[in-house]
Amino acid sequence: QRLVPVRHSGSLSTQGGERSEQARPEDFDTRQLYKDCIRLSHHIAARSPKGEAMRSMIRQQFKSNMGETDPTKINELKMRAISGIQNY
Repeated sequence: QRLVPVRHSGSLSTQGGERSEQARPEDFDTRQLYKDCIRLSHHIAARSPKGEAMRSMIRQQFKSNMGETDPTKINELKMRAISGIQNY
């Protein structure tokens, strides 16, 4: 089963509806996380300069870490992205 973040009343869970109290980085597909970050920036700031800056920062961060192969480092980067999403 592929796990992706799905919001249910403020918490994250898998697509199957199983609730997870704490999001784990290994539960998130990196491409889906990237799409969620970009989508959130459109929701927050649409086509404003702030939104463009947010999307530029998201793209830059994901591209700069694209070659990362260390699973521990990847999970750390995912957790940073997840906490950024959850703060909005």
